[in-house]
Amino acid sequence: MTDIIPILLYHDLVSVDCPNEKSNLAAKETVVSINNFESQIRYLAENNYETISINEYFRYIKNEQKSLEGKIIISFDDGHYSNYKLAFPILVKYGLKATFFITTNWLNQQYHLTSDQIKEMIDNGMEIGSHGLTHNFFPDMNSHEIKFEFSESKRILESITKQPIHYIAFPGGHYNRTVLRMLEMSDYAGACSCLQGLNSKKTNPWLLKRIEIRKSVSAEQFKDIFNPLNIAFYQMVDSLKSLSRRTIGLNTYSNIRSRLYKYYIFKR
Repeated sequence: MTDIIPILLYHDLVSVDCPNEKSNLAAKETVVSINNFESQIRYLAENNYETISINEYFRYIKNEQKSLEGKIIISFDDGHYSNYKLAFPILVKYGLKATFFITTNWLNQQYHLTSDQIKEMIDNGMEIGSHGLTHNFFPDMNSHEIKFEFSESKRILESITKQPIHYIAFPGGHYNRTVLRMLEMSDYAGACSCLQGLNSKKTNPWLLKRIEIRKSVSAEQFKDIFNPLNIAFYQMVDSLKSLSRRTIGLNTYSNIRSRLYKYYIFKR
């Protein structure tokens, strides 16, 4: 994968000592067991993958002399408390790092990260980004609301981390032309989507692609996640979902998906 870099997307982890509160079927599919997660991280470490931050990724693509070969980015969305209690110790154990996109209105709330936990993670090489203020979907907002979500979540995280926050991930992976245009005029430098795929120096910095890891991904399947055929299949699924959202609207699509998720074969 010369000059191609994958970004893995996780949400919550779960263990006996760290139960998960999710009840929605679609949300529960994003909750990965601690055993599966550790086996995946061990695989990356044993196969000499080097984790880099999103900030480092942008430095690499600006430097034509540096190669992305063997590099990988691990990301987490939402800021669930299991990111600190379960994921963080495993990452440290294997000498890897990750980027955590935080929904700031959930900070210091039940089941979510605290400010002190974020500070400790930063002190140990982790990267922090914004996942919006409320986790409401940006395309459902007017321009004023979008701008406030961008700026206020950034301000809150910078007040905690004492570092500039350059990157954001779209809540629910949802965006539209207005959101992208406003991002380009903002103080952010890049954004992560939920579009499936790999990234190169030519990838749109406002639509970085990711590979979502869900609870059903086995150890053997994880070893094959960069297979071009697998990626092409889920890109096709993404295209069909995008067409559905444009046809019936984001809210209607989300409601139908939630109600009928148990019949949905792709589970993503």
